Amino acid sequence: MIDEAHQILGTRLPSLSRLIRMSRSKGGAMMLVSQSPDDFSGEDDEFLDNMGLVAAFATNAKPGAAARVLGKGANLTNLQTGQCFVRFDKTTKKIRSC
Repeated sequence: MIDEAHQILGTRLPSLSRLIRMSRSKGGAMMLVSQSPDDFSGEDDEFLDNMGLVAAFATNAKPGAAARVLGKGANLTNLQTGQCFVRFDKTTKKIRSC
């Protein structure tokens, strides 16, 4: 688990993408935690394709960054308390968490 992922993602290390891809192919998991989808906006599409599960709660992030990670129509500024968008296997749904 990497908290404050923006500190790692800002370095644009190719080894991070390789580590994520290799661990996923072996059944491993890596969790990147960030307060903003903007932190993932500089990453390449291959990196985003290897993100198996994405959950995003309300934020004031730019719509473009959220759309790139979650798909079009994912507006994070209008979410109510307990609601989030979840992307799993390239399908995004709005859910209410308990």
